Amino acid sequence: MARLTGRSRGCQTCIKRRIKCNEETPACYQCVSAGWDCPGPVEGVIFVDMSEGVRQKRTRHTSRPSNKKLQNTRKSNSSPDSTVTAPILDSVERGNLIFQASKLPTSYQPSRGDIFRDLYLANFISLQDASMHPWINHLPKLASSSTGHSELYGIRAATLALYAKLSHNQDLELEAAKWYSKGLDAQREQLPLAAKSQSYSPCIHKAVGAALMFSYFESVICTLPMGWMQHYAAAIKMFEIAGPENCQTGLMHMFFCSMRVAAFITALTEDQPSVFASILWCTVPFQQTEKTPFDKLVDILLQLPSCLPYRNEMRKTRNSHVTTSESLRRYLETTASHILSQLDEFWQENKDAIDPDYDQRLIQTITSHSSNKVDGQQSIPFTSPANAYFTSMYDAGRFITLGLLEAASLVPSLYNQAVIMHGASILSSAVYCETQGLFNGVSFSMVFPIKLVCLLSPSELQRSLAQDTLLKWGSERGLSGICKVAAPSYLDRSHG
Repeated sequence: MARLTGRSRGCQTCIKRRIKCNEETPACYQCVSAGWDCPGPVEGVIFVDMSEGVRQKRTRHTSRPSNKKLQNTRKSNSSPDSTVTAPILDSVERGNLIFQASKLPTSYQPSRGDIFRDLYLANFISLQDASMHPWINHLPKLASSSTGHSELYGIRAATLALYAKLSHNQDLELEAAKWYSKGLDAQREQLPLAAKSQSYSPCIHKAVGAALMFSYFESVICTLPMGWMQHYAAAIKMFEIAGPENCQTGLMHMFFCSMRVAAFITALTEDQPSVFASILWCTVPFQQTEKTPFDKLVDILLQLPSCLPYRNEMRKTRNSHVTTSESLRRYLETTASHILSQLDEFWQENKDAIDPDYDQRLIQTITSHSSNKVDGQQSIPFTSPANAYFTSMYDAGRFITLGLLEAASLVPSLYNQAVIMHGASILSSAVYCETQGLFNGVSFSMVFPIKLVCLLSPSELQRSLAQDTLLKWGSERGLSGICKVAAPSYLDRSHG
């Protein structure tokens, strides 16, 4: 028999513990705080066992003899004819006990919280490339071992927010925002403890993980124009407290490798050199782990933000202090040329392994751009979405470096064609990633190179195509927060 419930009385765990339940889904506050597995509030249809046996038990009418009666019967039946009676009663009794023990637990309500939590988590992991972000595969373990910590709240907020955006479910977005708010409150309590320690501690490890997940949440559901950057800045500060020697192995090393790209983007936004660009941070964390080709590329990219203060000062003193401006211009030109040569040398060494068809594809994209046509089908595809992203980051590095040379050059138009060429290559990578479907693993990462083209390309056609791609990815891939809010200060002042 089934009956419909009225107002929920809370989850089964809180009911058994006789405490007040706030009835939140997928897990209530009491269970999360105590580290219990929360089955979720009892809602919907409840199945009530109204079988004959239950009714007889409730009315205290039973036809089964008690143990004492069975013992007396066995003792009284001592005749040869009655010796068969005791085994028969034993088998009947045993059958009744087996029947009662094997009955389905009809009063049990299965937990929906864990099922949906795993669904959101699996959806989030499938959208990331674990080869470039190995810590992604550790999220299930972190989610189960970080009970009551900001790291757990961050994981739930980010995974739920992405699923809500993809499914266009506003109720889930609101639920994700609640987890995000709880995570921020927990982070505010834990960050002072980490800051006071002045050395590595487990709370720093969890604070970094929480900051990373908070930045993912802000990338999906933007609550502040630069909310993602604030969380990245907090994570970078935690790494500074921990020190490079504590970022050599384990999750801290995985977090650090991912954060280096975020530090590069954050430094561009703030027009300030990145702390990770120092020789100490580029060598010590990799003493026990060999650098990948992508790590070597990031080493070069981290040098670019250090050029921005010189470029800005050169522009300020262009009319008032001509001599100072000229010396800054020469320094900027020399530094940018050195970075450009490093990028070229790196690409010559690694191009065959990453993108052997790069030169042919570049000619094809330039031809398409010159005829004002954009072919969505790539006749020369990439080997994988990860390699397409890798190539786009190389193009982004040259794109930015050529922009710096353009700012320092006496004839800026000399670099326009080269900038347009790399912009076309970035769009080619974006087209390939789009053909690979939603779960290509690099949708989050590809947003930054596309933004560069959208805001910096000298070609109006490229800017329009990049903008359309961002808007499309924002609506179809759950990245509306990071795709719409895109204007870091570096991009705004590039051509100023």
